[in-house]
Amino acid sequence: MSIWQQDGTWQSKLYDKRVELQAKGLNLNKFPYPGTKITTRCKYGVISSQLHRFKTVCTQTSQFLDAATKLYTEYIDKGYDQRLVDKRVHKFLTRERDTLTIKPTAIKYRYQKQQRRARN
Repeated sequence: MSIWQQDGTWQSKLYDKRVELQAKGLNLNKFPYPGTKITTRCKYGVISSQLHRFKTVCTQTSQFLDAATKLYTEYIDKGYDQRLVDKRVHKFLTRERDTLTIKPTAIKYRYQKQQRRARN
């Protein structure tokens, strides 16, 4: 977690020490291969817990969206079922709509926008 003061207000966002390690060439595995025998609930349950962590740590909505979209992308790139990922993300954002002022489809749409940009 990074913490700083901006205009008299304390701000915070995620700090991932693994980014620096990956830049040095280390291969880090965040979650298991989708085809493992671990239960579906266990594999996809990480999404809800991570989104809750992001919501707690990030003081700005844009920081939350960046972290959530990155998690979403990592799940899809790893080969997880996008329909199940969408379901977990949508459920979390719907449940948290009182504290997060974003649509339940915001992360999916950000992901799709990034994919279109990458193709062009």
